[in-house]
Amino acid sequence: MSRNGQRREIPAPVGVILIVALVGVVVYGFLTGRIFALAVSAIGLGVSLYGLHLFYRLVVAVERIAEKL
Repeated sequence: MSRNGQRREIPAPVGVILIVALVGVVVYGFLTGRIFALAVSAIGLGVSLYGLHLFYRLVVAVERIAEKL
């Protein structure tokens, strides 16, 4: 959770990477003609990014705990 109710914005490079990845998935799906592959790739990408986000939050939490010791 953010401190004092403030929301942190996504850094610009992360947004660009997400857009490029999503465009890549869409282009891949249309070039291969496999809509199912497009859906599975998009879901897999989303799950991977969510897992990475949770890992980042874990690292930040551990760093905060370590600072308090």
